[in-house]
Amino acid sequence: MNPAAMQARLGRTVYEQNCQVCHGPDLKGDRGPAIDTAVSRLGADGISDIIAHGRGAMPALPTVLMPAIAAVTAFLKQPDLAPPGTGVGGNAFTERIAPHTWILGRSATRPGMARRATSLPRRGAPLPPTT
Repeated sequence: MNPAAMQARLGRTVYEQNCQVCHGPDLKGDRGPAIDTAVSRLGADGISDIIAHGRGAMPALPTVLMPAIAAVTAFLKQPDLAPPGTGVGGNAFTERIAPHTWILGRSATRPGMARRATSLPRRGAPLPPTT
């Protein structure tokens, strides 16, 4: 599988877990607006900023890590590479996202945050204390 397709599939996974409930499986919107043209309208930096800080009725999602945001952006840029049902699950997802994010128990992308590198915390779960 080519790297762009794998990145899009990872993005599809993050999208299905965090975004689909509002933006729909086909990116055409549901409770939230359509985002099928979001990358062309807002650019990658705009997408990252909205995910991290929120905008309008969309809440900030500070627990979504930078590698996951990059994957969602890749998916939104080329959703045809990852149609519904092609997300990456289980260990394949964790092994691709977590190793690029956590170094010695500290987040490389979100300074000050820490956790064990063995699993991603579920959304809204408190992070374990650092030692």
